[in-house]
Amino acid sequence: MRSQMVKTVAIAVAFLSILGRGYCVEGWRPWTFSVEGYGIFDDNRDGTDSDKESQFQFRVSPRGDLKGSVDRTDFDVFYTPTISYRSNPRIDQNQSDLYHDLGIDVHHRYSERLRFDFREFFHSTDVPSVMDSGRTFRETVNYQLNRVRFGAGYELIPNRSSINIHGRQMWKMYDSELYSLIGDEEQTGVDVGGKYVTRSGISLLCATSYDDSDIGTQYDVDRSTVIMTAEGGAEKVFSAFTVMGKVGASRVHYDNASYESRTVPSGELQLLFSPSALTRLSLAVHRRVVRGDISPYSTQDRTSVAVAARHEIIPKRMMASLRAVYARGDYQGGTVALYENGSPVATLPDGNDTLLAFEGGLDYVLNRNLSASASYGYEKWDADPEWIRTPHARNTFRFAVKSQF
Repeated sequence: MRSQMVKTVAIAVAFLSILGRGYCVEGWRPWTFSVEGYGIFDDNRDGTDSDKESQFQFRVSPRGDLKGSVDRTDFDVFYTPTISYRSNPRIDQNQSDLYHDLGIDVHHRYSERLRFDFREFFHSTDVPSVMDSGRTFRETVNYQLNRVRFGAGYELIPNRSSINIHGRQMWKMYDSELYSLIGDEEQTGVDVGGKYVTRSGISLLCATSYDDSDIGTQYDVDRSTVIMTAEGGAEKVFSAFTVMGKVGASRVHYDNASYESRTVPSGELQLLFSPSALTRLSLAVHRRVVRGDISPYSTQDRTSVAVAARHEIIPKRMMASLRAVYARGDYQGGTVALYENGSPVATLPDGNDTLLAFEGGLDYVLNRNLSASASYGYEKWDADPEWIRTPHARNTFRFAVKSQF
């Protein structure tokens, strides 16, 4: 199996190298090629509070892109195979694995006021990030994820008002039979948003969404939901400062007959400050009801606060970045019964989990073809009651070198 993976990666690297060489030597601009090698050290492989095991991973990821423009259509297609080697793998992990990323991004300008777009992204890996949203399975378990998004945007009044409509579909499947029972999911949704710029420069915003989620089932508990959200707000752009806020509510309908539909407040606040062209600071606060990470809960009320900073120490050569996230998930147990052999045996209690995560990094461009980066990450999970999620902390270190052609 390992030899077959090595052969597959070797063929992919050779193929992409030919394309990259064609770009470099012949100047065939639509093709780009890069190779990244990186190491990741994790001091708490299993996410436990005792008997911690460390692990080191080394990965190599070549990437090939085909970019182009035909009439009014722009497109980007990329493929990235990744070969991974682990020291000290768990009993349910392979020492080496082959992963794949494949993406398609198409934009079409039908007219000056009407545009269409299509995106698809397929991703297979074992290391989900907690820095993006704070809602994820953090265990390193192999899974495949596919997202499709398509839609249109139309300017009702040029430079004054617009409307955007997008449909989306996502599926996620775990290789592990255990995780597939509770983690496999499929989601279909529609987003509609509108914007109107007043004469004072304030943008009025409105947004609605519909999400139909089908999540893995455990203990005979149906976790599927339909969530409908409506929000309104405003945005104002100053010379170096941008503020945006929306408030609204979500209506949650549960396929599980033991749950009653409920309405949950929702909203977000985003602040962006750029005192200079080299520095960017941001703050984002979100309050949402989302599908549940913890089985057998169907949903969680997620509150998250994220702060981030980026600064170019040496313009276009060296950049430092910092990001911190605090997220809390509240799980509503209510009167949902757990069944065994067709008979109720217990009810779910309410609970919560909290995440505190930090990441700091440094990126340095050595020359036009070579760059290097290093980062440190910390995350700490707590839960009440503790069976919801094992309280633990972990430190990770990442070092990478990337070559572009």
